[in-house]
This record gives sequence, structure tokens and C-alpha cells, in this order.
Amino acid sequence: KLIQFLTSWAIGDPHDECRSLGCKALGDIVSKYTNEGNSDEVMKLVKNILSSGKATDKGAYDKKPPNSVQASDFRKEGTVLALGACALHFKEVEDITSILDQLIATLTTPSEEVQNSIALTIVQLVKKIKESEVIEGMVKSCLGKSIDPSQKLATKIGMAYGVAAIVKGKGIMTLKKYGIITVLQTACNEGGEREGALYVIQQLDVFLKLLFEPYVLQLLPSIISASADSSSYVREAAAGCIKVIMSNLSNHGVKLVLPVILGNFGESVDSAEENKEDWRAKVASLTILGSVGSISPKFVGQYLPKVIPILIVQHGSTNNKVKEAATNALNAIVSTIQNPEISSLSTKILDALVDGSGEKRLYVLEGLIAKNFVHAIDTPSTSITMPIISRCLRASSPSTHKRLACLILATFCEILEDPSGMSGYAEELVDLLIGVLLSGQSQVRGVAAKALGSIVRHLSSSNAILEGLLD
Repeated sequence: KLIQFLTSWAIGDPHDECRSLGCKALGDIVSKYTNEGNSDEVMKLVKNILSSGKATDKGAYDKKPPNSVQASDFRKEGTVLALGACALHFKEVEDITSILDQLIATLTTPSEEVQNSIALTIVQLVKKIKESEVIEGMVKSCLGKSIDPSQKLATKIGMAYGVAAIVKGKGIMTLKKYGIITVLQTACNEGGEREGALYVIQQLDVFLKLLFEPYVLQLLPSIISASADSSSYVREAAAGCIKVIMSNLSNHGVKLVLPVILGNFGESVDSAEENKEDWRAKVASLTILGSVGSISPKFVGQYLPKVIPILIVQHGSTNNKVKEAATNALNAIVSTIQNPEISSLSTKILDALVDGSGEKRLYVLEGLIAKNFVHAIDTPSTSITMPIISRCLRASSPSTHKRLACLILATFCEILEDPSGMSGYAEELVDLLIGVLLSGQSQVRGVAAKALGSIVRHLSSSNAILEGLLD
């Protein structure tokens, strides 16, 4: 009765939200409660609806369920989910293959909830197919349609779900066996095929997660390049793909990806000049850099010393889009700060980072000195404040700035949550402090010596740097 109600009313409803929920409920119920004893009865009901798309069971309602052409189409699409759930109990390969073909055809439904439910069913069914040529045919069909520029958006996304589901069901070796990655790399370099290829990459990352990371490194340059495409549809697909990849990236994945991203800004970070062709790619790269801090702040501490200067330089870009992306990336990293004392000064810190005036830096130094630190200094806090402190320690800075910077640095070293978070700045800070010690500013040398002592005491990486002082 419940299945009859869902097939008669819910999956034929004209409202998208109601219909999507009905399709999901139907698939879940049939999957959970169908067994070898009642699968034939459920199958008979499902096939009747698939053949006509009509339903006559009105249940407790006074009126009959809708049997319009639109309702019949909706009903056929939704019933395929139940068909797939029934097929889990089949043993004949021909029957399973036939149902898989129907499921793949229904992936063109313009509802990602329905597409995802169908894909999860495909994952289970393809495990029962042992014939390699059958799987190869399905992969080529789905992959071909997904990158076909003449296909509609729903078809491209649906076939991307299909490719990912087949790979998930048959295993990661399917990617190499059928040359899927090679096809995607080629498609990402073809203007018309880019959009579909990006949707496939996105779904492969969703379904495979950590297993797909080695291939992300191969595909990422093409994805970033697609972010600079002249088509807004391709750029939107690239942005969605990047967002999914970064959300699923592991610590090891960050280690692999960051050098690729940093390479997009050239060997030097001292220039923010733009080429007309690559500013969109820089925007995509900056978006990725902004998400790095939230993945694993402890792990990426060694990279933030390289990331922050790039973001600061790109904020000075003459291209407003690049400048906006750099600002958003800095804000994203600042938002991960866990230390309340530093978080309360985040606005002033951002102003000092992007503004070269000493006045803004002095505001930050005075604000930090006034704070009574009762919480540990986390890695994002270190990474966002060290550029300001190092700038204040340079020879051209006033002695007041140097003195406050030394006092703050000594305090930070004492309450670091993770000393490795400052290791990337150790060499530069030691050199700057030695420069202050050798300067003629006697009122600063004392606090500089204390700051240097704190660094040596708490940062093991500074020991090798200080060996030269003994000579």
C-alpha cells in the first residue's frame, strides 16, 4: 500500500521538492524491505507503472491521482529507483544489465537528488557484472555523453554521476583500465568539452574521496586553466569542482596540491602584474589558497608563511577581481583564528597587512601589547601576525615599532600552541633580530635579545640558524 501511494501520488507530484522526496523515499523503502520472497510482486507493480506511467490507486483521497503526460513522465523516472532496488535481488546478468541501462538512461532527470539516488543503486548493481566489455560500454557511453557539448546540463551532470558510480562500484583501477583520466585531461583542454569533464571530475572526487587524490594532482592545472575560460558555464563548473576537491582534500593532499597552486604565481611573489588571459586562473588559485587554512591549520602551518605574502602582494593587483579574491582569501584564513585576543584585532591586522603605512602596523602592535593573553597562539594567528612583526623589525622601521615587535614576539614564543607553526618564519626572524642587536639603538637591543632567546628556547629549527653566531 505504501509503495502504491508513493508511485501514485508522491513521485508524480508537480512540485519538485515533493517529487524528489517521494523518489528518495520509494527507493529507500524498496531497497530496505524488498527480499527474494516479495521481489516478484514489487517488480510487477514497478513494470506496470514503467510501461504506462499511470496509476489508478487513489487511496484515501476522493480524486484520482494525476495521469497527465507530465505526471506519467515523472512517475516513470521515479519508478526506476524502485526497479534498481529490486534488481539487487536478481542473479541473472542479462536482467541486471537491462535494468542498469534503464537506470543510466534515467540519470538525465533534472534533479540531483534523484541522480544521486540512482547512482548509489548503480554502485551496488555493477558489482554483480563480471563481463569487462559490458562495463566498458557503460563507461564509454556515460563519459561520451557527459563531455558532449550538445547535451543539456542535466544530461552532463547525470552522466557524470554515472561514470563516478561505475568507478566506485568496480574499483579505482577502472580509471586506468578504461583510460578515463586521459579522456578527462584531453577534454579539459577542449573548449566545448570542458564543462562536462569538470562535472565528471567533481563527481569522481565526491564518490572516491581519498582514493582520487593522486589523480587530482594531474588534473588540477587543467581545472585552474578552465577557471579562466571565456564561458561563464565552464567557469561555474570549475568553481564547483575546486570547492568539492578542497573540501575532500586530506593533509597529504594539501602537501601535493599547494606547490602546484603556488607555482601559478611565478617564481617571485614581488609582482602583482596581470595578463589579460590569466587573471581568472589567479582568482581560482587565490580561492584555493583561502580554503587551505581551514583544512588542517596545524598541518599547513609550514605553507602559510608562503601563502600569506602571496595574498598580500595579489591584494595590490590592478585587477579588481584578483584584489577581491585576495581579500576574501585573507578573510578566510583570519576566520580560522582560534585565539580570541588576536581574533578581536582581525580587522586592524588585515588593514596593516594590505596597507604599507607604519601607522596601521603601530595600531596592531599597540593592540597586541594591550592584550592579556590567556589562550594559546594557534597557527593561523601566527601566520597572519608574523608578516607585520617582521616588517616592524626591519632597519627602516622606527625604534618604537622594533621594541613593541620584540616584546610581542617574545610573548608569542612562550604561549605557542604548536611551535612548528612558526618554524617557517624562524630564519627570517633570527636574521632580523640579529640586525637589531647589531644596530646602534641601545633601548631596543635588550628586548631583541630576550626575543631571540625565546625563539631559541622554543623553536628547535632555530638552532641550526644560530650556529653562525659562534664563528
